[in-house]
Amino acid sequence: MTAHWEFAYSPKHLKKLSTLLDYPMLPNNCYDEGSKHPVFPTHTVIERAGLKIGVIGIACHIVDKTMPPLLLWHQLYTWE
Repeated sequence: MTAHWEFAYSPKHLKKLSTLLDYPMLPNNCYDEGSKHPVFPTHTVIERAGLKIGVIGIACHIVDKTMPPLLLWHQLYTWE
């Protein structure tokens, strides 16, 4: 999962939601505003039938422009 409108529920809720998934949240372009470190894993490798497959996810980079202005969570996360 890469996330899109899930950001509307706040960074704290999104991180909690991600722990409930049985698959990884992989928005590799979502960074903590303060530390500039990725908030979630940036990739994963799965193996199917002996073949290793790299999986990445990219969050919508205009989420902060498409959300209603009253949602100020974008001050905590950035997209690059």
